[in-house]
Amino acid sequence: MGGAKGKDLWELCSVPVPELKQERYERLHSMMDAEGLDALVVLASATLGRKGNLRYITNYGPPVSRYAGVVFPRHGDSVLFVPYAVHMAWAENITWAEDVRFSPDFPADVAAALWDRGYASGHIGLVGQDTIVGFEQALAERLPSIEITSATASLTRLRMVKGPLETYLARHAASMADQVFAEAASLIADGATEAEIFAAGEARLRRLNSEECLLLIDSMGRPSMPIPSQRAIAPGDLVQYSVEPVSPGGHWIQSIRMFSRGEPSLPARRVIETFTESLSIAQAALGPGVPLSEVAGAIAEVLAPIAPRSHTPYGHGIGMDNFEPPLLSVDSDVVAEVNMIVVIHPVLIVEGRRFSLGDTYLVTEADAERLSQYPLELVVV
Repeated sequence: MGGAKGKDLWELCSVPVPELKQERYERLHSMMDAEGLDALVVLASATLGRKGNLRYITNYGPPVSRYAGVVFPRHGDSVLFVPYAVHMAWAENITWAEDVRFSPDFPADVAAALWDRGYASGHIGLVGQDTIVGFEQALAERLPSIEITSATASLTRLRMVKGPLETYLARHAASMADQVFAEAASLIADGATEAEIFAAGEARLRRLNSEECLLLIDSMGRPSMPIPSQRAIAPGDLVQYSVEPVSPGGHWIQSIRMFSRGEPSLPARRVIETFTESLSIAQAALGPGVPLSEVAGAIAEVLAPIAPRSHTPYGHGIGMDNFEPPLLSVDSDVVAEVNMIVVIHPVLIVEGRRFSLGDTYLVTEADAERLSQYPLELVVV
């Protein structure tokens, strides 16, 4: 942890952490009141995309292996449980939970925390119960008088719409990605290898205090991979580069750009121009009160000359996890709301070559804002 003490690590966050905590807790308490919940029990694993619920509530996500969990009561102190004693030091440096405990037996320790807080017969909202096999049954056996309800859907709906400070974090993360793209353009022009571009991107994000990052790259028309090759970028190559940083404070964004070393072929340029047009149309269509199915339909219509209409999502939500609801698809039943954040990135295979381009968008009171400032069009270097 680099010698950080107490909550010193909070200073890396680009927004005031106590205010971010208050913003989240007020929203959580309102949700719990509406659902009649006395406490939330939320479990999460260290798997990519499975940390967000816990991070949202506690400012802590399992860093490596296994899982962690929190008892978050409507009134009183929350308790964060970690599976290894060494994780306590990590958690205590960053969590909002008032109490951090090592737990060799999550069902027993969670039951004890609920009992101590007077919720042995309360209404408990459970999230992530599939993280530990048999957890719900084991909890019910220890507290036979409690009422257990799945709160996953309620918490998912809550997290789909961001608070004002979260939207600030998303903008901050987008600015980090922009710097990576600017450096990548120079490296591609010089004929660097995929590995060198990848390494420079991760180094740049770490210098900017990115908590985590996921980079995907390809220069041969295949699916972009998190494992770069040692292949040097040659004249005429198209480079697909997806940059997904996590801001200090924990918010993900995703931006995907395509670069060409030298002028690309005319068919490739036309495909990319069609992609760019689809994103422009999608941004114009996206706004408060608009069904996401309509936005996806608008994308499908623009892409129709080069690809058939697809039920595959053209994007997804993003926040404390890099992949969250809602899905941006023609089958979606979600209506856009102010402060919803959506990644739009169609993926198509045309004549054996894979194309993807995209960005992260914030639904505002009037329309949608693209958070990145880096050009969305094909970058020729």
